[in-house]
Amino acid sequence: MGPIEALWITVVVMFVFIGIARGYDKELGSTIVILVALLLFSLFGDKLEELLRSLFGRFTSSSDTVNLLTMLVFQGIFIAIVVAGYAGVTLQYPGTPPAGCSGMTLNAFFGGVNGILVAGTLWYYLDHFGYPLAFIDATQLSAFALKVPAYLPPTWPSTVLFLWLALLIILRVRR
Repeated sequence: MGPIEALWITVVVMFVFIGIARGYDKELGSTIVILVALLLFSLFGDKLEELLRSLFGRFTSSSDTVNLLTMLVFQGIFIAIVVAGYAGVTLQYPGTPPAGCSGMTLNAFFGGVNGILVAGTLWYYLDHFGYPLAFIDATQLSAFALKVPAYLPPTWPSTVLFLWLALLIILRVRR
């Protein structure tokens, strides 16, 4: 296992602990926000990337710099949306979470799902823009790290993201 896999696992584990602390009812609300961000990137990401490349290309002729800046904007927007989804008053599902081990397991599961969505999206953009950070040598990545980006959340079809989002919203508004 290489450093990028360790970082990815660490981020997912952090979200598991956040999920345990917050409860699945609040984590599902954050999942909706994350899915909206993924859906927006799925629908408008190519146009945003083209716009950013054109804009940054005016200031530098280095494709590495353009890739780095474009990646930072994508990741920055995504992180800002995720933080907004976790901060302050959040969308919360009705009901009382189960007590004991089953409740903790449910909380950890949905925290882990959010962790996979967040860490996977950040990793995807690292890969998509060719690992433009100086301290990441893409030639040293493990075979696993080279295969994983093809399965990360931003590669999922927008219909899958939309259906998952619709299901969560329906579950939220049902009585």
